[in-house]
Amino acid sequence: MNKIRILIIGLIFCFSGAVILFFFNQRSRDELRQKVILAREIHGVLENLLFDFTEARESSIQGVPDDGLWHHRIDFDQIQLGPMEYMLKAGRLFRINDGRILMIADNMVDLRLRRQRQSPDILEVQLKAKKNVTLTINLKVRLHQ
Repeated sequence: MNKIRILIIGLIFCFSGAVILFFFNQRSRDELRQKVILAREIHGVLENLLFDFTEARESSIQGVPDDGLWHHRIDFDQIQLGPMEYMLKAGRLFRINDGRILMIADNMVDLRLRRQRQSPDILEVQLKAKKNVTLTINLKVRLHQ
């Protein structure tokens, strides 16, 4: 009788362990799926940001003075397209050009930009996306004089 109890208890522990491992594995897969979705969103943002910022004039930057502090929106003149603005509102990143508003990305929780006094031609950008998991990207862009 004791051997049967020990066997049943052992089987219950093994089954419980297998169920727990399955749920942890499933959770890891869900997190990976969410990170892939966020990475795609950020990839789309980078396509726009890098094109626009590399064509921006340092002297036209407004909203991000060279004070070393983080700012949350930026206005500038893009060489080919003219006045441009990027801003974050209600979890969405918007690009505004000639009165046209284009939503660049969803699930964005923070857009931070800054320039240092000793290198005002370098624009530092930090973008954070979140959808059950968080993904952050940091980049530096050299602006035209």
